[in-house]
Amino acid sequence: MLILGINDMHDASACLIKDGRLIVAMCEERLQRIKNISSFPHFTIRHIFKKFGLKYSDIDHVAVANKNNDYLNLWNIGADFTVSEWNKLDLNYYYPKIYQNKKIILKKLFPNYKPSKD
Repeated sequence: MLILGINDMHDASACLIKDGRLIVAMCEERLQRIKNISSFPHFTIRHIFKKFGLKYSDIDHVAVANKNNDYLNLWNIGADFTVSEWNKLDLNYYYPKIYQNKKIILKKLFPNYKPSKD
């Protein structure tokens, strides 16, 4: 059984597990050369598939590390945000989301933000 593990959060990465044993684990920042990159690890997945000669149909299961902060796989905030943007994120996103149970749309908080890499 082959399992592809995906982490699209801080320090994006992917791994391959075969029959319960870790075969390879790799961080996206090694391939994109951006420290702490938070994005979907498509370069890492491609590299793993190429190195082991895999096709998508060879994978039995896909495990994703986190589903609660789905914006991080589209935004590279770990590497791109400034200190003031992190403060704005804490005050206007995390606090209302966690303590007030509000649905906050990040694109409205940062309408001009564009990730350095996707």
